[in-house]
Amino acid sequence: MDKSAMTNNAVTAMEEYLWLTQTNEPLWIKTDGCLDILNLKSYENAFPIPKIK
Repeated sequence: MDKSAMTNNAVTAMEEYLWLTQTNEPLWIKTDGCLDILNLKSYENAFPIPKIK
């Protein structure tokens, strides 16, 4: 992977992380314990995987 692709991936990951930690969307589900887990369906709606042709 070249440097510009790595930089692009890092920036995209940071933007996604910041959005996940600051959103009021129901992306996190409380468990019976003290953990929250990611609601995969909501996550996939927020960050759809691009189709590869």
